[in-house]
Amino acid sequence: MNNQEKKQYLLRCRNLNYKINALLREKERLQDFVCKVTPSLSGMPRGSSGGREDSLARLADIDSDINRSIDRYVQTRKEIAACLDRLEDGRLYELMRLRYLAGETWEQVAEDMGIDTRWATRLHGKALSILEIDP
Repeated sequence: MNNQEKKQYLLRCRNLNYKINALLREKERLQDFVCKVTPSLSGMPRGSSGGREDSLARLADIDSDINRSIDRYVQTRKEIAACLDRLEDGRLYELMRLRYLAGETWEQVAEDMGIDTRWATRLHGKALSILEIDP
């Protein structure tokens, strides 16, 4: 596995986190729609509430999607953590943990470790080259 493939493997947690957050935002919008109360100012009959029923069904689907994604996230995080545990150099381990499990930017990683951002990316390259991943 080359370094680019290793990065893609390690980024799976971040990608799942983005997906979960997007689903949570969609759920919130649908909940707002379903809970929205609009007064009727005329005595005229209105159409069916099919839109809300569809929204309630979609809410149930989103909940299922969120739960499945969280399960995948937890499993993926365990796999990545086990992979990073194989790094014997504590400095490289910390760098990779901050980047891939904590989801920090390179600037945040460098600040947390008290090093320059360029040095952090160089150490990242070193960590990738020695990291062994068994997908």
